[in-house]
Amino acid sequence: MFLERTFDRPGSMPPGGAQPPSQHAPPAHAALGDAACRALFDGCMDAVMLTGPDATVLRANALAVDLFGYAPQQLRAPGRLHSLFAPEDPKLEALVQQCRRGGQADGVVTAVRADRSLFTARVSVRRYAVDGDVPRAMIVVREVGEGPALNAHCAEVDPIGCMRDSARQIRAANAEQRRFAHALAHDLRTPIDAITGFGKVLERELGDEPPGRSRHYLQRIRAAGQQLDEYVQALLTLKSLTQAPLRPAQVDLSAIARAVLARLQLAEPHRALTSRVEDGLQAQGDPRLLKIVLENLLGNAWKFSARRRVCEISFTAAADAHGRTVYEVRDNGAGFEMAYADKLFGDFQRLHSQSEFPGIGIGLANVRRIVLRHGGRAWAESAQDQGAVFFFTLAGAAQDAAPDPAGEGAACDLCSDSEPDGVITLPAAQCLGL
Repeated sequence: MFLERTFDRPGSMPPGGAQPPSQHAPPAHAALGDAACRALFDGCMDAVMLTGPDATVLRANALAVDLFGYAPQQLRAPGRLHSLFAPEDPKLEALVQQCRRGGQADGVVTAVRADRSLFTARVSVRRYAVDGDVPRAMIVVREVGEGPALNAHCAEVDPIGCMRDSARQIRAANAEQRRFAHALAHDLRTPIDAITGFGKVLERELGDEPPGRSRHYLQRIRAAGQQLDEYVQALLTLKSLTQAPLRPAQVDLSAIARAVLARLQLAEPHRALTSRVEDGLQAQGDPRLLKIVLENLLGNAWKFSARRRVCEISFTAAADAHGRTVYEVRDNGAGFEMAYADKLFGDFQRLHSQSEFPGIGIGLANVRRIVLRHGGRAWAESAQDQGAVFFFTLAGAAQDAAPDPAGEGAACDLCSDSEPDGVITLPAAQCLGL
C-alpha cells in the first residue's frame, strides 16, 4: 500500500524527479565502499529503513528496531510497511502523492508501534532503483513530540496544513468536551432526582415533629440536591451556548438592560435601586446570547450589591484607543481582590462563600464564552468592598474591527469554513497552537 502507490509502474520515475542510475553510472555506494555505507546506515541518529516494492523492509538500523518495537526479523516480515503507519491519517496519502510526483517526500504523519500505540513522526522518503531498475525506497523516521517541537516540524514542512490540522484538533476536542458535559448532565439527573424525591418523602414522614438534628440533616441533604440540580442545568446550558449557531441581528442592548433591571427590582421590591442605562446602545450579534450576557452581568451587580442601603448599577459604553466600543456594567457592591481576577471567568469558580452570596459560579464563564463567540473579550476591575466594573467588547460593527491588544476573540480564517457560525470559539493564537 504505502510504497506500491509511490510508483506508477516498476522502474518508472516522473520527469524532473529523482532518476534511477543508468547502466553506465557507478553504484551509489561505490565512492564510499560497502563498509562505509553500512557504518553510515547503522550509525544514523534516526530510524532508517530500506524497502522494496512489496512493502517489505529489506534492512533496518537499530534505531528503527527500537522505535517501532519489533524484533529485527519481525520488522522484515513481508508487507510489514503497511502496519508501520496509520492508514486513516490523511497526511499519509499526501506524502504518498508527493513521492509519486517527485520521487521524494517529507511530511509529518501518524506512526504505529508493535504494541499498536501511536506516535507522531517526521518521515523522509527517497526513491531509488537498483538491479535492473527494481524500485526501492529509503525511509527515514524521526519521532517528534507534542507542543513546540511538533509545531516546528509541521511549520517547516507544511505551515498552512499544520495550522489547519491544529484547528481541526481543537474543534474535535471542543466537540468531545461538549458531548461529555451533555452525557454527564443526563447521567446525573436520575440520582439527583432520587435524592430530592426521597428527601421530600422523609420530610413528610417527620410530619409535625419539632425541629431537631434529623430535620437539620434533611434540610442539608435537600439543599445539596438542589445545588447538584443547578450544576446539571449549568452543564446543559453550556452545551447550548457553545453548540448552537449564531443568529446575528441588530440588538438594542439599552432596552434589554432596562428590562433586566426592572425584573430584578420587581423580584425584590423592598430594595432601593439607582440605575443608569445609556440610551442608544446597539450591537450586532445573537439577541438570545447577548441577553444572557446582560442578565448575568446585571444580575451579579444586583446580587453583590444586596448589602448596600441603595444599590447603584449603570450600563454605559465608550470608545477605546482603537475606536472599538467597550461596554461596561458598574456597581457599588462587595467587589473583589484583583489578585483573584483570573478565577472570575472560570467554570464553577467563586470568590465569595455560598452563605454570603448564593450561586454556582458559572455565569461569568458563560459571559466570556458568548463574548468570544462574538469576536470580543471580557474583563473586570475591582477592589474589595469598592464595587466592580465589568467590561466587554463585541465585533461586528466597523469600529469594532481593530486588532485586539490582548490577542483574544479574533476570528480564525482557517476555522471559519467549517465552524457553523464562522467564528472559532477560542482566540486565534490558541487555534494556531501558539
